[in-house]
Amino acid sequence: MKLFLNKPLGKLRHKTSRRSFGAAGSQLVLAGLSHLGLDLMTGVSSLPLLFPFNNTLFKLPFGLLPSAGRIQLDNFFLYRNLLIEQGVLIPIAVSLFIGCQPVRSKPALLAIVTSLIVSSCFMTWAFSLSR
Repeated sequence: MKLFLNKPLGKLRHKTSRRSFGAAGSQLVLAGLSHLGLDLMTGVSSLPLLFPFNNTLFKLPFGLLPSAGRIQLDNFFLYRNLLIEQGVLIPIAVSLFIGCQPVRSKPALLAIVTSLIVSSCFMTWAFSLSR
């Protein structure tokens, strides 16, 4: 059986180091855990975080993110909640991206602080919503 570039299937291999394999594995685990964390931060529904081992449900008494609500195009609250979620998560992502750069200057630190302030303002708005 031949693949692209006329190489036999048995000889087509991708060499990876243990370090890159470990990094990819940790990214995979963190991606799965981030979904659970974001669902927990809504403070609306209980989640079985220890599912295979225990059926105890966990729920935060407060919410730092709004719930999705009814997903319909004419729902005002859907768009408001999307705006709040983006206002919380995008500045955090920007500050993480800037913070991971090797060179940190005063404008970069100012951008990190500003984005975290913006994110905390949106978190305060989400926290004040009725649950």
